Amino acid sequence: PGETGGSTVAAGVSTWHWGSETSANGINYIVVDEVKMSQTISSYAANNVKRVYGGYSRIPAHPTQKVSLAKWNSKLKAAGIKSIYLAGDALWIYSENRQAMRDYIQTYYINFNKSVGSDATLQGLHVDIEPHQLNEWATASMQRKRELLYLLKDTYRDLRNLLVSSGMGTDEIMADIPAWFDEMSAIG
Repeated sequence: PGETGGSTVAAGVSTWHWGSETSANGINYIVVDEVKMSQTISSYAANNVKRVYGGYSRIPAHPTQKVSLAKWNSKLKAAGIKSIYLAGDALWIYSENRQAMRDYIQTYYINFNKSVGSDATLQGLHVDIEPHQLNEWATASMQRKRELLYLLKDTYRDLRNLLVSSGMGTDEIMADIPAWFDEMSAIG
């Protein structure tokens, strides 16, 4: 293995694969189509993809699509690729929305994983919660931006607590954190 951008080639590549209501290549269409499923997994393997952050949306709770997602996860696992559930809403950082977040993760991640065999589970939770996408961010004071980041930290804590209380305390939680969150000009 050689070096690529500071990480070894053997470590592999991660990819975000979003769902789409209009594109036939959205993850929601691929997991329900055997041919596309095989082609996509072959492409992932050929490109050394080791993690797929799937924007599976509500697929895990849909009765027939759930079976397809379980099959997809099993095939990914057999190919040495982790299937990570990608979900998030910037509004989840507000305390009044935390229960909705917990309910969402319970329904679409925890309940799905508890309802399928170990070879078909989602292997982690990637939360895409970006407070800088909130309407208030653009006009917020530096103090308020820091407060929003503390709310984000609390959101991650609540997610971890939910997984722990559901018997999934060893499941990974991943997140996108912009590098500029630590700059004085960004948050004071």
